[in-house]
Formats: sequence, C-alpha cells, structure tokens
Amino acid sequence: LSDQQIGAIAAWIHYARGEDRYKAFTSGTMPAGNAAAGKTYFDRTCVSCHSVERDLAGIGRKYDAAALRAQVLKPEALNGEPSYEVDRLMDTRAAAARQRHGQLLENDSAEQVADVVAYLQRVR
Repeated sequence: LSDQQIGAIAAWIHYARGEDRYKAFTSGTMPAGNAAAGKTYFDRTCVSCHSVERDLAGIGRKYDAAALRAQVLKPEALNGEPSYEVDRLMDTRAAAARQRHGQLLENDSAEQVADVVAYLQRVR
C-alpha cells in the first residue's frame, strides 16, 4: 500500500471509532458527573480555546445535559458544510479544533465526558 492509502485507512479507523463512541456517549446512560473534576479537566484541556466567561457564558442554561454532551463531543460550530473557499481551506484554527474534539471523543472516558458536562451545566 502507498503512504496515501495507509493514511486514508488510518483516517477511516479514527473516524469509525469516533462515530461509534459518539453513538455510545449520546444514546446510552452516562455516569453522574463530578463538576469539580470537570473543572480540573476543562482547565487542563479546554481553556486554551474556550472561556466560560466569554464564549461559554450561559451554556448551562442553553442546553440540557444530553444536548450539552453532544455539543462537547461534536460542536455544531465545527460541523459546517464543506467549503472550497480559500479562507475556509486555510482556516487551520477550525481544523485544529475539529482534531482536538475528535481526540476527546476517541480517547476520553465516559466519566471524563460526564465530568465536563457536569461542570459546564453549572456555567450560568
């Protein structure tokens, strides 16, 4: 196989794993979250891009737990229609954000996701 074919297979494996975990995390019963642990996780992992005072202010009022969990795993803002506009193709920030959220989905446990959701539910 060529390097390009190997890369395509690896990308598909990551995609399939993420989709499977997304379904498991959004369709099943999740553990009760620990808001203090969620704040610690958020401060360590999410604060480089997000601020609860600025872009996430009021998110706990905007979404119930299930919808908030879906937003954490696959934010609507990152799921826009594919575009070939030069400015969108060169938007490395959005591509990096998609990758970080994909890594969260693929690698983090149900408990970690529940903790972050419990913390964000308190952001009023």
